[in-house]
Amino acid sequence: PEAPTEEQLIAWIDGNEGKLVLLGRRLDEDAYEVFKRICLERGRLFVRLPDGFEPAHVARQVIRQVGWRLRPQAATRAGD
Repeated sequence: PEAPTEEQLIAWIDGNEGKLVLLGRRLDEDAYEVFKRICLERGRLFVRLPDGFEPAHVARQVIRQVGWRLRPQAATRAGD
């Protein structure tokens, strides 16, 4: 399918309130750079899901791609 436009990506990312964006579609290089920029501008973490949507695949990719960013938040909460 045709790559989404920047406006479509903005609408999709802004339309979801979660702090983590799951990307289950392969984007071409230009669309991926736009997607990444939008997420960074909005302070949203994102995870690419190259292996599919099975819970084990999602968990593995979240841990691999953003787990290190989540650890300091968890440590702070544990110390409260």
